[in-house]
Amino acid sequence: MNTSVRIGLIGLVIVAVLGVPNRAYVAPDRQEVVPPKPTGAQEVDVVAVMVDQSTQQPTVLLQGKRDKRSVALAIGLAEATGIAVPLQGVTPPRPLTHDLFLTLFGRLKVTLTRVVITDLRDDIFYAIVYLRSKSASSTRPAAARRCAARRSDAMAEPERTEKEWALQRRLEDVFVKLGEKYGDLTGRVETKIKSTITFDDVGGLRQAKTVLKGFALALTEPDLYRQWGVEPPKGMLLYGPPGTGKSKLAQALATTSGAIFYHLKLMNLTSKFAANTGDLLQEILKIAMAEGPAVLFLDEAEALSLEHLLPPPQAREASARLVAALCEKLDAMSTTERILVVASTTHTDALDPALVAPGRLDHLVEIPLPDPAAQREILELIRLRTEKTAGRPLFEKIDYDKILPVMGGMSGADLSVIVRRALEVKVRAAAERPGVSAVSTEDLLDAIDSYKGVRGVVEKIRYGQYL
Repeated sequence: MNTSVRIGLIGLVIVAVLGVPNRAYVAPDRQEVVPPKPTGAQEVDVVAVMVDQSTQQPTVLLQGKRDKRSVALAIGLAEATGIAVPLQGVTPPRPLTHDLFLTLFGRLKVTLTRVVITDLRDDIFYAIVYLRSKSASSTRPAAARRCAARRSDAMAEPERTEKEWALQRRLEDVFVKLGEKYGDLTGRVETKIKSTITFDDVGGLRQAKTVLKGFALALTEPDLYRQWGVEPPKGMLLYGPPGTGKSKLAQALATTSGAIFYHLKLMNLTSKFAANTGDLLQEILKIAMAEGPAVLFLDEAEALSLEHLLPPPQAREASARLVAALCEKLDAMSTTERILVVASTTHTDALDPALVAPGRLDHLVEIPLPDPAAQREILELIRLRTEKTAGRPLFEKIDYDKILPVMGGMSGADLSVIVRRALEVKVRAAAERPGVSAVSTEDLLDAIDSYKGVRGVVEKIRYGQYL
């Protein structure tokens, strides 16, 4: 018996004893896997799922539709099972999210037209889903599409371009990483790629709105400042009693200038991160500089004093370091980066004077309590907004001659609460009996009296009379 015959017999014995290596769900008459050649992008068919004998890794076999060449792609066990089941002619069970999306699309009266995968980072696919309304011919990104069936667009997302969606995802990822580094930022830092509040949504404050509209030029037309030999401003301080509309004005500034709005709630941030807030603020400023025109809103800037956290000596020392780090970043910030830092405070005496030094937050804008004319304008805006949300009239004709004299010293936030209380009374009445009348002047007067009583209790708690 020669050598070649012996080798052949040994091979047959090995096959008989060990068996042929398993191939799971392999389609019949398929070619062996060959290394792909670079021929450009082409569509592929999934033809089989197998187990790589060298690595024991589940592998999917793909075949190009154009050149019919095959390529093997390593996948996970769950994916292998999910692909193999339909290849065997069995309908796999649908995941719960599939049914949820079908229900959602049905209620919105839209159909899925296209899915565009835009990115893959950290094993997460990011995609834009395009939906088509059954009552409209236009196609827009799903999350940016307004629901025509809803009467109010108060909660609707503004329409966004694909570039804006990519920016939103990028910012979300950056802030997630910041959260992993410093701690949870939920409720402490918020971003709006496209703010929707305008100066028309803010009642009264004519002088302050005129000043802020001028500041929008620092972001939209910075060269106009240079034509007159000066650099655009870097920031401003809005000061005044609570509830007068400082946050809304900052958002309206971002809307007018088409800038990203970063809302930093300093009281919440300092309560969690204390003196380390300075490092976090520098990181956020760095992000804002990299992403383009921005309004960085430092809400409740008096929190930088840290007096709500530490005894006075330690608070002064820690606050000095925190403010110094922020001022250093403000000084290094170039006006060409088109960033406007807007701070707000209700306690100017708690601010470090270094913050409002020239070249920093050196423009001071007072936001006072509304006078009677401004209160009337605010009430009209609230009425229009609530009736738009409800889709029907909610108020009788209001006698402002009776209402305004008893609202002296009340802010816009106070007026919002009063209107809400009057509407809540109507909600409870409607639950008990049909045909409830609209909100009248007397209803508002009752709500004002009730609110004044609650506010008196709050003041007593604040000054320790109930403790």
